[in-house]
Amino acid sequence: MNRWIILSGFFALQALASLGTMSVPPLAPFIKADWHLGETQVGLFAAALYGGTALASLPAGLFTDRLGPRRVLGWGQFLVGLLIFALAWTPHLHLALFCMLLAGIGYSTLTPATTKAIMYLFPIHLRSTAVSLKQTGVPAGSSLAAALLPSLALASSWRHSIALAATVIIVSGLIFYLLYRDPPEMHSEETARSSYYHDLRQVLHSKDIIAMGFFIFIMMAVQLSLGTFLALYLVEKIGYGKVVAGGYLALAQMAAAVGRPAWGLLSDSLFHGKRKPVLYLCAGLAMLMALSMAFTSRATPGWCLAIIALLFGFSANGHNGVGVTLVAELGGKEMAGAALGFCSTICYLGVVFGTPLFGYLAESSGSYLAAWLFLAVILALALVLLALVKEKARG
Repeated sequence: MNRWIILSGFFALQALASLGTMSVPPLAPFIKADWHLGETQVGLFAAALYGGTALASLPAGLFTDRLGPRRVLGWGQFLVGLLIFALAWTPHLHLALFCMLLAGIGYSTLTPATTKAIMYLFPIHLRSTAVSLKQTGVPAGSSLAAALLPSLALASSWRHSIALAATVIIVSGLIFYLLYRDPPEMHSEETARSSYYHDLRQVLHSKDIIAMGFFIFIMMAVQLSLGTFLALYLVEKIGYGKVVAGGYLALAQMAAAVGRPAWGLLSDSLFHGKRKPVLYLCAGLAMLMALSMAFTSRATPGWCLAIIALLFGFSANGHNGVGVTLVAELGGKEMAGAALGFCSTICYLGVVFGTPLFGYLAESSGSYLAAWLFLAVILALALVLLALVKEKARG
């Protein structure tokens, strides 16, 4: 099968999984009103999802190196859909959070499995572009959720909106498992390799991989805080309607969808395969946008908020493909799954702790000022961590 067709399939899987897992943020105003939740409790949805992802990412990466992407990803996608469907019909918050935690286990398979396959399918001068295009499925699915689900919730209910998204995910997982086959050379190389315990030890001794893990830890905290709270901020502090606020969130997600392949192409072409310069630009621009958002108010023009949302999504969410590519390259083609699984375990903890902390700062202070400034401070720390990473020389 043509590698670009396979890449399109990976994009679709990422997009549909995100349609389900990111269904809560645009529906947050509905769920919050239905269950009488506070901002901190809303943040727990993302924390539960990515807590499950953090717990399962390292095993998912190791299993991907051993079993191949097809089996790991096919079952992972099915699990995501099944648990998101269960979430749609849960009667209270605690059971909903448990469903999100289990859905996170399935979601953990996406990045290591798809990126592992791309490491075999694409040469280095196309790799960041391919991974970034694939990762564009995440904001694309999130944009679709933000654009469609609030309107569906108004027409029916938020539960029916989530159930519909979950059904599509389940079907996509079954189709992928039936049609996709791993490259034969992947399994022949894996059979000759040492145990995955050796791979894990190699990863744990890499200071570069560890530094990248904590860099992405911060970027994920920022990315999911923006995705979880932007609509709520615009509704509660700026005074916009729920559907209009969802439109701004969709704008940020669409900017991320454009940013991911754009940053990847920039890395492969202008910077000749170097990843760090692009990541410096992403973190720096995101820091400026967090500072800008901190000082918005009801008097801020809509066009100004639109520009901030666009650039924030373009940078904070757009970094992902290049960052994932750098981690995979630091681990090497044979240990890409282990390296990505380890970094995913670290970085998703950024969501577990970062998103509820953002909500706590907003709720306890009665203002989002401290929360946006918190994002700016940790983004400055991300720039320091990135400076510690030694990128491999290009041949």
